[in-house]
Amino acid sequence: MTICSIPGCEKAVHGRGWCKTHYGRWQRHGDPNGGQVYQPRPPVCVIDGCDKPVAARGWCHTHYKRWQTHGDPTIDLHAWNKLGLDGRWQGYLDLSTRTASGCLEWNGPRFDRGYGAFWDGERMWRAPRFAWTKAHGPIPEGLIVRHDCDNPPCVNLDHLRLGTHDDNMADRLERGWYLKDRQEQARLRESVEDGPACSVVLFQPSRPC
Repeated sequence: MTICSIPGCEKAVHGRGWCKTHYGRWQRHGDPNGGQVYQPRPPVCVIDGCDKPVAARGWCHTHYKRWQTHGDPTIDLHAWNKLGLDGRWQGYLDLSTRTASGCLEWNGPRFDRGYGAFWDGERMWRAPRFAWTKAHGPIPEGLIVRHDCDNPPCVNLDHLRLGTHDDNMADRLERGWYLKDRQEQARLRESVEDGPACSVVLFQPSRPC
């Protein structure tokens, strides 16, 4: 790597033998060592009254984690924790979005494949599984909750039904999801082989309840 020609600077060359910083100074001031380089103030969280630096989505780390966990960056955690299990569940349902197809899409935290995530105080559930259990009781061993709508974030009970793993795989084949997954995996592999060196996770399995 060729480094900047300015003594004491070890940054990579950007243009005219200078790094991007010294090249920018030359562009603005006519001298790579001259002028005062403007240092913008780091952006702060957009939540009123919060002056912490932005971490993501315009929020600081604290408000971002609240949104990620509860679906609302301004949630009052003390009041939320006092709601109890039923109150917290209903709170998430109130935040969910009703689509034109009738799905009730979970807007709280989600697992990697889009399924809602709900903490009952002892363990983490997939939201559709918790919705079914809350409405109908324990799920018999060997059965899983399936979506008639093929929409993982959906928690509409009318779109959920029980079945076996084999039933679920048959649905995937019938609806073309198996082929879509294989095509996506092939695309990711090609991007690794043809593109720059990088790490790509082809599978992100999760084992929620």
